[in-house]
Amino acid sequence: MKTIQVPIDTPLLEQITGWAQERFKNRSDFIRTACRYFIRHLEEVKKDECYARGYKQIPEEIDMAKVSAEISTHIIEKEDW
Repeated sequence: MKTIQVPIDTPLLEQITGWAQERFKNRSDFIRTACRYFIRHLEEVKKDECYARGYKQIPEEIDMAKVSAEISTHIIEKEDW
């Protein structure tokens, strides 16, 4: 594991310290966990953007969109909300 130094403004550091004391072993553990969550979020955003670009390049045909909507309606009706 590598050690890094990162400047953090005082209000953010106070929040980190508070959450770290409440839920984590220490600030380092909190920051590592937060970074992992944020990286996962960025990966999901990247996938969504790729999906959107694909549909812009090759739009869904109207007939297929109607079929997808119909199937979705039946699936959603069966879900336990």
